[in-house]
Amino acid sequence: MNHNDISVIVESRSSVVRPADGSVGIIQYPSMVRLSDGTLLATYENYGWKYIIHRSLDDGITWERFSTVTDTLNVGYVAEWMPHLYELPVDMGDYKAGTVILAGTSKNQKDTFDISTITLHASTDKGATWSTVCNVDIGGGGGWGVWEPFLIYEEERGRLYCFYSDDSAFAVGQKLVYKYTTDLKNWVGKDGQIGVECEPKDAVECADHNLRPGMISIAKMGNGEYIMTYEVDRLRDLPVFCKKTFDLDDWGDINDYGTQVISTDGRSFGASPWCAWSPCGGECGTLVVVGKHPAPYYHTEAGAKMLVSFDYGKSFTALDNPIPYPLRAKETHCGYSPCLFFSPDGEILYYVGNTLIPTEKCHEIVLKKIRIENKLLKAKEN
Repeated sequence: MNHNDISVIVESRSSVVRPADGSVGIIQYPSMVRLSDGTLLATYENYGWKYIIHRSLDDGITWERFSTVTDTLNVGYVAEWMPHLYELPVDMGDYKAGTVILAGTSKNQKDTFDISTITLHASTDKGATWSTVCNVDIGGGGGWGVWEPFLIYEEERGRLYCFYSDDSAFAVGQKLVYKYTTDLKNWVGKDGQIGVECEPKDAVECADHNLRPGMISIAKMGNGEYIMTYEVDRLRDLPVFCKKTFDLDDWGDINDYGTQVISTDGRSFGASPWCAWSPCGGECGTLVVVGKHPAPYYHTEAGAKMLVSFDYGKSFTALDNPIPYPLRAKETHCGYSPCLFFSPDGEILYYVGNTLIPTEKCHEIVLKKIRIENKLLKAKEN
């Protein structure tokens, strides 16, 4: 399949946050969730001591600054890094289905810190108020910490998994690890141990310990497989790789860091990938993967390509990025850690990214709602 066989229709575009909202300079790591009642919540990394939550009640047409999240467990810690929003699909412990979770990294100091935590915050009123639930893991400072949490629920065993980057092991540059819970407070790690101090399970640990896998995202596909995408830092251009499994608790040989995500015409990207799957688009549905910059890196006003697969990730087609952004230099921080998810019916892709506003002095967070059509499938249907 080539790009001429795929139609990308932009249904709408909106600015989630601009400098007028009080955010200046770099804002990145956008995260968004569509709640079961249709409410959209969004946040991002803004280096402001707390997470700012924005809300849309009209499916992303307009946005309001809604609430803030601070760390009420680790007193004095700065909660501002790498947020991930998630809605509990089932009751879990004391928390009911519909509880909104924000996972992120807290630090014991803003800049020069020596303790970092993967910390969970919860809202039982759809994002209006928040409290800190627990720490999942604790690491050190820069070069020794824990970062980049990603939450995913497994229905078969009733587990909520938290995958993250672990930079704390002395002999390893960085690895991808995870713990899981059934009550949102007690997290199970290696050898069935429970607690914040217990060692997590490994998912990817490169045999070359100079390499640093990170920035994990996971999607479950229609064939029952989970696909994991991640960057491998310190390889040239930070290429994005993927691994697949039918069991979230078993990623095979952890030293096998998978297959590079690359299109049939050689297009790829590096750094901070995100993946999402929809049952629409054909027998195998539609898998979408996005990332930060083209690999090999080059200056562009379009940003990295968006890669689409209609065969569960066996092959990818490269499409123009629906949210273009300048990469005259990597320091623009544009396109960093975009966020993807599909509407409940799988028809609309919600694509959230950061780009520069026209003055090119500050970032904005943008949402585009996109319809991806497989023209070959449409032709068969007609």
